Amino acid sequence: LSAFDRSTMGPDLALITLETAVDLNDRIQPICVPIGDILMSENNCLPVVGWNISPDSNPTQRNKVLQQIPIELYSDEQCKEVFQNYSANRHICGSIFDPVVKAFKPTFSIYLAKFIYKQNSSTLLLLTIKGICGESYFKLKTTYNYSNMHTLAKQLPASPHSHPWSVALISKTKTCGGVLIMLSINPYGSDLVITSAQCFINSTGHRIEHTNYEVVLGAHDIKSKHSALTLGIKHVTIAELEKYRMSRDLAMVTLQTVVTFSETIQPVCIPEPDIPIYNEDVLPLLGWNLNDATNRPSTVLQQIPVTLLSQELCEDAIPAFNTEHHACGRFTDRYLTKAKVTVDIGSALLFKSSSRMFLYALFSGHYTRNVTNDLLLFYKIETSIEWMARSVDPMLNEHNIVFLSPLPV
Repeated sequence: LSAFDRSTMGPDLALITLETAVDLNDRIQPICVPIGDILMSENNCLPVVGWNISPDSNPTQRNKVLQQIPIELYSDEQCKEVFQNYSANRHICGSIFDPVVKAFKPTFSIYLAKFIYKQNSSTLLLLTIKGICGESYFKLKTTYNYSNMHTLAKQLPASPHSHPWSVALISKTKTCGGVLIMLSINPYGSDLVITSAQCFINSTGHRIEHTNYEVVLGAHDIKSKHSALTLGIKHVTIAELEKYRMSRDLAMVTLQTVVTFSETIQPVCIPEPDIPIYNEDVLPLLGWNLNDATNRPSTVLQQIPVTLLSQELCEDAIPAFNTEHHACGRFTDRYLTKAKVTVDIGSALLFKSSSRMFLYALFSGHYTRNVTNDLLLFYKIETSIEWMARSVDPMLNEHNIVFLSPLPV
C-alpha cells in the first residue's frame, strides 16, 4: 500500500500480488503503463472502466457487467474549485460527458469517475478513444448559395455521409426521419433512434405497428445499398401526443440489434437543458423527403438552412405552439418555400458546439400560411431528457436525474 492520506487523497494506489502468476490469453491481458509526462488537455474525453458491485451502491443500479463511461476532463482550475484536496501534481478530474448518462448517476466500486489518480505526471489505466458523438469522418457542408429553379437540385443535398446519425424509417404507407443517439455507456454501438411520435400514429389517432417499419442507417441515397444498413424495430416508446397541441412529439425506437459505429454510422450528441439558441440563428435541417405525395420527393439526404423565429411570432402564427416545448422557423432561402421543399416528419434540426453536432429539435410539421408551407414547427429535445432517460430505465427516480449548465455554442 502507498502512504495514503485521506485529507489529501493521495497517493491513492495499492499494488496487489496474486497467489500465482496468471497465463495471458485472449481474455486476460496486461495494460500498458506510460513513462514520463503525459499531457491531457482540457475537454479531452477518456473512458473510465469498472464495475458497480459495491454493497453500498443503489441495489437497483448495480451492474455486474463491465462498464465503460466517457469522462470529459476538466482544467486544474475547475478541479480546484470542486475538490478542496485537489492536487494538480497528483490528480485529474472530470465529469460524465453525456448528460443523459449523467441522469443515471453511474458509479463504480469507489468513485473512480470523480477522481483518477496521477502518479509522477503519468495517467494510469486510461486509453484515448476517438469521438463519443456528433463527429463525422466526412467533411460537413458549411456553405449554401441561394437557389433558383435551375440550381435547387445542386444546393439541397448534404455532403455524402457527413451526417452519419441520420436515419430513415420507412413503411409501405409512411416515411419519417430520425437520428441515432447514444444513451448507454457503450461508446462503440447503440440501438436507439429518436424520431417523431407522429410516425407511429395514423390519421385516426390509432397506433401504427412498429413491425411495419424498416430503419435505414448509414445511407446518403436511400436508393443505393452502398454502406447502408437496414434493421427492424424491437419496440417503440411513444410520449403522450396531443394532436392539436403537438406536445411531446417524440418516439424512442429500440432497434432489433445494437449497431456498431463506423465511418457512416455514428450517434449525434444529446444536449443539456437551457441551450443558448437565439432568434435569427441559422441551423441545418437534415432529412429525406421520401413521400411520393409531395411535389419534390428526394431520396438523397438534404441539408436545408432554417432561420429560427421569435417565440412571439411563432405563438401568433401557430395555434399549437408551446413556448416550453417548441421552436419554429422558416427556410433561410425563401425560394425553397416557393418550390415547396420539405423533409419527412421527425427529421433533425442540429447545432454545432465544440466541433460536435448536437440534436436541437425534431421536425413536427408545416404551418401553412398564404397557401404556402411558410413556417416550420419543431419539438425541442432539451425539455425531454428526463423522459428519454425514463424510456430507457422506467424505474429511474426523479432525484437521480441531473441537469447541468448549457453547453457553449
